[in-house]
Amino acid sequence: MTPPGVVAGVAMQLLRMARGYATHHRAGSRLNGALNLEQFIQRGRVLAFYRTIVRGTRRIPDAKTRAESRKYARDEFERHRGVKDAPAPLHGRM
Repeated sequence: MTPPGVVAGVAMQLLRMARGYATHHRAGSRLNGALNLEQFIQRGRVLAFYRTIVRGTRRIPDAKTRAESRKYARDEFERHRGVKDAPAPLHGRM
């Protein structure tokens, strides 16, 4: 029969291992933390806007101009990739 102290020691080791595994985070995460709700919604809007721009470039007949337009749009979005704050809402201005 196993002494109770040994069983308790093994149980504590297993508990520490489980806690360490559950709280372990991935190093090098692209998001550097969780997004709040406003950031998450804004990110979705930005991605939808980018897709709209790319779809719109399909109507450009000249292949070279179409490629330049897509490159310009991508470069602008990449340039503003690190922006975290959303602009103030316009409330009916349009």
